[in-house]
Amino acid sequence: QAKSWDDLSIRFPMAHKNILEQAAKMSGTQSHILLAIARQESAFERHAISSAGAVGVLQVMPKTARATARLHGIPYRNKNSLTDLKTNASIGARYYEGLMERFDNNRILATAAYNAGPERVAIWLKRSQAKEPFDVWIESIPFKETRGYVINVLMYSAIYSHLIGAPEPMLTAQERQQLL
Repeated sequence: QAKSWDDLSIRFPMAHKNILEQAAKMSGTQSHILLAIARQESAFERHAISSAGAVGVLQVMPKTARATARLHGIPYRNKNSLTDLKTNASIGARYYEGLMERFDNNRILATAAYNAGPERVAIWLKRSQAKEPFDVWIESIPFKETRGYVINVLMYSAIYSHLIGAPEPMLTAQERQQLL
């Protein structure tokens, strides 16, 4: 209603920036991608719970949280722990880091996997036989929600990188040239 379409500070808040930056540093993930995921997933609401059962700012599934926490030595008791900002950010950042490793540092694939699951992304990659440009691959994602999610997170990450003073392109040269 404010019609502040060009006011990036209103449209892209920096909520929980310090905690997300700490989690990014700890995991080797870029803070602007975590800010983008938090904006897309929960609009920075620490008590958010999705219809699928994902919890917190970075919307982590409890089963994923348990496995990720165990792998990285992050204290985790139960799904209620995911409403704690530091716990959620640490687990979400480490999980995203693992997806980046699994998908050869390709944010398109890691982001799709964060939303739809890594096994689905592996199936979609196999279907494409690594012969599609990134934009065709994104548009062929069978889930409308995941298509929009990938596009939004990539766009939001470019905006957040600008806002934090570390401008990054929406896609790296490797991501643009890689066939999926």
